[in-house]
Formats: sequence, C-alpha cells, structure tokens
Amino acid sequence: MTIERGRIMKRTYLLAVLVSLTVIAIFAADASAYYHPTVGRFVSRDPGPNGDSAAPATGTRFVPRDPTGTGQYRDGTNLYQYVQSNPVAALDPSGLWKIERKSTEKRAVATAEKNDTIGTLAKKVRLDPAEFRSWLDIPTGNTIRTVHHGETVLHGWKDTKGLMLPGGNMRVNFEICPGEKVTVPNVALINWGDWNVGWTKYTSLAISQIGYNYIFLRRTEEMKNYFLRRKYHVIIYRHADKGLILDSLKEHSRNLAAWGFLGHGDGGFLVAEYGEYFGVTDVKAAINYKLSWIILYACESGAISAMKNSAGEDVRLWTIPLAKGGMLWASEHSFRALTTKIRTLRVYRK
Repeated sequence: MTIERGRIMKRTYLLAVLVSLTVIAIFAADASAYYHPTVGRFVSRDPGPNGDSAAPATGTRFVPRDPTGTGQYRDGTNLYQYVQSNPVAALDPSGLWKIERKSTEKRAVATAEKNDTIGTLAKKVRLDPAEFRSWLDIPTGNTIRTVHHGETVLHGWKDTKGLMLPGGNMRVNFEICPGEKVTVPNVALINWGDWNVGWTKYTSLAISQIGYNYIFLRRTEEMKNYFLRRKYHVIIYRHADKGLILDSLKEHSRNLAAWGFLGHGDGGFLVAEYGEYFGVTDVKAAINYKLSWIILYACESGAISAMKNSAGEDVRLWTIPLAKGGMLWASEHSFRALTTKIRTLRVYRK
C-alpha cells in the first residue's frame, strides 16, 4: 500500500512538472526579456506589442518611465536603488523629491524627480506651499527650470534682498524639470526658558540645584538627539529671556524648520528666563512662515485656543504657527520633569 501511494505521488509530481513546462513554453515567445540570476534583475527591456524592444510595453509588462530611453536611467540602471544608495544622508519615503539633510548645514538640498512640483515638496517637508517664496531657495543661481506645455521654461527667482527678478511667476503646481535642485530649511532651534517657576514644586525637595540642572540637561539632550537623528542642524540657546528667544527665532527665521522649548508653561503661555511670559502671537510675529515641527516641554502647552477650525473642531493653541501636516509635541496638563521624557509628550498633527 505504501509503495503504491509513493508511485501515485511520483506520477502526480511529474504531471505537475510537465504542465508547468508546457505553460512556460506557450508563453516563452511573449516573455522575451532576459533575466540575469546573478545580478538578480532583468537586463533587457520588455518588448512592445510587435516584439520591438524600442516600443513601449503594454498590458501587465514593465512600462518604461521614459519610452524614448533618453532619461529612464538618469540615476543608473538599478530601478530598485534608493536615494542613490545613500540612505544615511538622504530621504525619499514617497518616491518624489529626494531630500539630503546634513546636521552641519542650515539648508537641506532637495532634488526634483519626474512630475515633482513645489506643492509636492511642501507636503514632503511639512511646510505651507503658499509660503514657498519665504522658505525655498535655489543654490545654483536665481532661476529654475520647469516644464510648461512640453517646453523647458526658465523662471526668475529672488535676489539677495528678496526682490522678484524678471520672469518670477513660479507657481506651486508647475512641474519642475528632473534633476533641478532647491534648498529647504534645516534648522532646529531649541530654547531654554525658566523652569524654576513651576518645576520645583513637582520635583522632590531632596534634589539639589545640581539635580535640577541635571534633569534639564537630560531633557535637552533628548530633544537635541531627536532632531540630530533626522539630520537637522541643531542650535541651542540656554537660559534665554523673552527677548533672546524671540530674537533667535527672527535670526534663524529664513532657515527654521523646527522649534523646541523647555521650561515652565501656564495655560498655553510659555515662561522665559526671569519669569517673562510669551505666547503664540509673539512667536508668529518672529517667524517668516509656519513651521513643520514644534516640541514644547512645558506644562499645559497643549492648551486649546478660543477659536475653532472650519469643521467646528477645537484648535490646539500651538498648532497655529504650524503648517498643514506639521506636528506639535506638547502636554495638556502639568507634569513632573523628573519622570516625564520628551518622547512621552502627546503628539498633535495639524
């Protein structure tokens, strides 16, 4: 019985192999792209409907991004390559603009790919597309090439004083020519405020002034490392009064992507050194455009404003200086600095 079962299984296996080979033989003539097993990819283009490799493929076969073949392999023949094999310095999670951030640079370089626009770049870096003239720069001159009605058009830009040059009629939906480079803000500014005002009563009295400073430094390092891991250029102002905080925001407003604050908070207001209160209105007046990140390590910094959004929903006070898609890290309540870490703050997305 066992021997007979083995013979049946053998015949079934052989029959399956024959059927597979027959299917392969039937479709072999149509599947004439060559696969290299060592390289691990196809090394020839799929043929067109008439077997012509120069014609674009149809149906379920591979369709070249550029049927003419002139720019399909601009970045090399490996179509599975990610950010030119440099994922440490560059990001491209959406497959659109390639962003190269360096923690030593105040501006990040963005390289356009096919069908990219300023609108798609703004979405990727979480900045407001309507404010692009305030946060976008061109590193190689005052012009940028776009595709308009199938033609390459040169658009003017701004000079060093911010004045528009001739032809500066760029729009957020204009398609940027692949390979064009622009720069975007890459500074993460961190300000220390006054923490003795409220934090001492939430911390054990047995902890000395040295202990308070140690906790504060630890939280600052947490915030700093969070931005550094994302290749932002971090600038820290310690023991900053209200004037220094607002001046530092103005100083870096052209390159500012993210802002962090550590100190006492009260009902949505933040407290600078020497107990000086400041709020959303002060920060909005100091920056040139809405930011992509705001991290507030302060009590009650997640307070709700008196205004509502278009859907009638509550608005977090400190999401007002954020661009659409930007993120706020804050706390709705008072907390203990001794036990509350940066990553435990609540995240609000605008």
